[in-house]
Amino acid sequence: MNLRPFKILNLEEAAPIKESSIPYLLNLDHIVSVKPINILIRGNLHKGYWIRLSNGKKYRALEIPKELDAMLTDFDSSKNSIENLRFEEESENVLN
Repeated sequence: MNLRPFKILNLEEAAPIKESSIPYLLNLDHIVSVKPINILIRGNLHKGYWIRLSNGKKYRALEIPKELDAMLTDFDSSKNSIENLRFEEESENVLN
């Protein structure tokens, strides 16, 4: 098993009245997707993550393991560089 710590939002926290997070150990081998999201807590936006597991369960997390966060950051930066490259190529073609 490939267990890593996550900080999962409690279901009661979906309402902006209560705020609590629960430490969970999740098996990385069972994670299907991790998506960065914004979570509203007591009127404030927080960086969070939408996690979907292979058994169909879904969780909102405030913290994920560093290796997953690094993968998302690397993916986002490479995506931006590819989009910028495409834009530069298209502008060169228009100017010529």
